[in-house]
Amino acid sequence: MVLRQLRLPHRDVSASTPETGGLTQRKIPHADLDVLVPDVLRGRQTIQEIVAEALRDAIVTGRLKGGARLHQDGIASKLGVSRMPVREALRQLESEGLVVFTPHRRVSVAALSPQELREIYEIRSALEILALDLGVSRLSMRDFARLGVLLDQMDRVTDPGRWLDLNRAFHGTLYRASGRIRLCALIDSLRGNVERYLRIYVAAVERRAQAQAEHRRILRFCRRGQAAEAKKALRLHLSGTVDQLEAFLRDRAVVP
Repeated sequence: MVLRQLRLPHRDVSASTPETGGLTQRKIPHADLDVLVPDVLRGRQTIQEIVAEALRDAIVTGRLKGGARLHQDGIASKLGVSRMPVREALRQLESEGLVVFTPHRRVSVAALSPQELREIYEIRSALEILALDLGVSRLSMRDFARLGVLLDQMDRVTDPGRWLDLNRAFHGTLYRASGRIRLCALIDSLRGNVERYLRIYVAAVERRAQAQAEHRRILRFCRRGQAAEAKKALRLHLSGTVDQLEAFLRDRAVVP
């Protein structure tokens, strides 16, 4: 698939329009579609999946910011596809909570409020604790070896994005032991909704160090087969993260 080099201009939408009746509106940033990375377009089965993954990757990594408007024609031109798979991909991302459609059929990157952020973590906590409970007794020696390697790698990396990739792999290894494919898919989807904010939050070394201590505590209980203690440690890990993340984002005004 050929990627066309289209750079959309940043258009000032503060001027009056027929829709606004002459009233001045706040500026809404338009998405810079150059952040759609070609590397994520490999190994997908359908054009819709290609487009959805390209957009998802740009949103989750924070290269497409919350509130940025997405133009279907611009995305189609950028990726060298028709509007139909773009529209289908955007509807898929809407179901994942990553984009929103307005009554005028405009599409923007979803921005989480503090209340929505907390709700997602409450749902995540319930699902992840269930997955851990189902998986503790099924973790193999190979799983434990992988978990230990992942934590060691997380201790050494300095890039927050790479740290989050390893963090996702650590939690995913714990949860996949449950054997519940749909449960793990739901967890992954919810993690994707907040990861763009986590990338800012974990930039501080001390926050990563605290998370690592909590990860090792969870793993220690899992090695001992102490499911109740492991679940309690995971619950505290997630609740502590959302408390600190919410306060951090309020201070930074990253969420509305």
